[in-house]
Amino acid sequence: MAIDLVLDHWPFVLTKFDGEQTSGELEAYITRMKTVHARKERYVGISYLKRYNRDKPQVDRIARWIKETEEVTRTYCMAAGMINDSTGFRFLLSAVFLIKRMPCPYQVCATFDEAVKFVRKESEPRGLVLPPVPRPWADLP
Repeated sequence: MAIDLVLDHWPFVLTKFDGEQTSGELEAYITRMKTVHARKERYVGISYLKRYNRDKPQVDRIARWIKETEEVTRTYCMAAGMINDSTGFRFLLSAVFLIKRMPCPYQVCATFDEAVKFVRKESEPRGLVLPPVPRPWADLP
């Protein structure tokens, strides 16, 4: 599975991108994320971007999705930590955010622990105190 979305540790929404996601897989992920937004509860996101599709239609679709969900994300997502240490990823991310900025605080982190630390720091002043969270994938840096 190229996209693994783990919702078992609420308010953590944990996602792993590992492979060349198809447009169908991306749309299935977006559909599952609609259930997150439908909860109307505050959450934080941590995404492990191990391998991901870089083609323009996928980048454009992600940018459209960010735009479509801007209001609900701004309201309920306290922060997003993205795990990846690649300069190529930073370039891809900057391309997406040139089209549409993230509506919540975000940081690209090198490790899971760094991402957890970032989302904790951002969420606590906004009234969301996060419980401990287990490492959802064995191959996390």
